[in-house]
Amino acid sequence: MDKTYFPIWFDNAINSDGGNLRPAAKEFYKKILGLMPHLRTCYLEIPPQTEIGVLKSYQPDVVESYYENKESVIEFIIFNIFEQFHFNSRYQIRELLLSLFSAIENGNFYTAAIINRAALEVICVNYFTFRRVENNFDKSLNRIEQAQKTSLETVRDKLITEYFQATYDIFSLLFDSNNATSINWQEYYKKLGIDTGASAQSKKIHVNSVIEDVAKASKLPLVATYEIFSEFVHPNVGSKMLIVVTKSQHDKMMDKLTIGNNKNNSEAVLFYAEHFAEGMYYTLTLALSLVERSQRVLDMMEKLVPVSADKPDLASH
Repeated sequence: MDKTYFPIWFDNAINSDGGNLRPAAKEFYKKILGLMPHLRTCYLEIPPQTEIGVLKSYQPDVVESYYENKESVIEFIIFNIFEQFHFNSRYQIRELLLSLFSAIENGNFYTAAIINRAALEVICVNYFTFRRVENNFDKSLNRIEQAQKTSLETVRDKLITEYFQATYDIFSLLFDSNNATSINWQEYYKKLGIDTGASAQSKKIHVNSVIEDVAKASKLPLVATYEIFSEFVHPNVGSKMLIVVTKSQHDKMMDKLTIGNNKNNSEAVLFYAEHFAEGMYYTLTLALSLVERSQRVLDMMEKLVPVSADKPDLASH
């Protein structure tokens, strides 16, 4: 696999037979190639593993009793849970993108479509939460800055209250995102003979609502893109097309249909690029935007937490 992560036979098929592609599809492929250096830096070629500190309790009094810098315990908790969100998102997307390019390398275009759809879902769900965290984080900084500038005690108290409300909203958003589920885990564990007690029901996040939200914010046609991915992923006519190698005449009554692996098949490359180059470009663009903005907020949050000998510092940024 070359530095673009696309196999040479894939690239050659588009460049030699690109006249059979819509100009827009070929242009999206060129744009994808332009993203590859950034994707390598942000996802594809980062260390395969990283370590972060994970608090065992989010109760401020419990955390305060163990760590120094008690005046910033709330900020420390927020930083810790956001760090989990950031790295969980980054490594999920990394694994999906590596699998996506591996599927393309091997000519498994049906698998590639499934992975691209999954990557778009993961990116949009994380972006859905991140946008709200980012807004509340900006709001909290604004409130604390205003509080430091005012000499009126009543105004300052109001601003500080709003600051802590914004930090609580950040915590709630991140907790719900890190623990979102589509099943009732209490009922599931009961079937295994395990009593989990009266734990709170986890937040459910519907992917269709998320994609609509991110589409509106990004001005990208993500709903239509997701519908195309779904057509070629679901077990219907679209998905069946992706395992067709070629069709040729057998005799007057019958054609010969070759199905299976599409490695080195330029015909399959053009079909895949025609339908998926645009959606793949949107997926990769959002992945880069998400990690870059998330890293910016993570760095700013870390600055709010004073350095302490007791503070776990395991993350490899």
